[in-house]
Amino acid sequence: VAFDLTVGALQLTQLKAVALSLGPIAQPGSLGAPLVLGQDVLGGLVAEIDFGARWAALHRPKFFQPPAEAEPAPARSRLRGLQASLTLEGQRIEALFDTGSSTPLSLSRASAERLGLLDTKPLRSDETVVFGGVTRSEVVRAESLTFAGRTLKDVEVSVFDTSGVPGFPEGLVGVGAVRHRRIFLDLGAGRLLLGPSVRRQAV
Repeated sequence: VAFDLTVGALQLTQLKAVALSLGPIAQPGSLGAPLVLGQDVLGGLVAEIDFGARWAALHRPKFFQPPAEAEPAPARSRLRGLQASLTLEGQRIEALFDTGSSTPLSLSRASAERLGLLDTKPLRSDETVVFGGVTRSEVVRAESLTFAGRTLKDVEVSVFDTSGVPGFPEGLVGVGAVRHRRIFLDLGAGRLLLGPSVRRQAV
């Protein structure tokens, strides 16, 4: 179907939409989100998101100029998204940047085995909300994760059995890796910028 959408002061017309079961994502008491803005929207806009300060803004690319303090993160276009380079316990890995993932890093079981993360007993089992329902994962601990010039210590990493998650990539770097920073997500240009968090009124 096609519909028009207003987000703050921004009006988006003739968006393409698909109706599907969002499972717990749409349920009250969980995320309570009946609508998810996807790549068709974000591919034509620049999303400025400050997770720590809890606000976001959408910019038209031709009017957007990143602030001087914004620095590029190691990322490039892949699979209509951004693939980021990071270092986990001294080993370089590639993972898709996912604003829908709250953990710093999620890995397929094959990737976790290759990196030696499954050599110790998992901390716990966990459940993660995905489109259409909930998938189970195991949580393991990594000593360090370095992304875009900052290192997180004693990091929890989710390990998925990807056989039950069609299309799941080898890894996802999530909001937890940038939770204290402001991001500028420019899918159309294939770039990710990071800057300091700024307190402001939500827009």
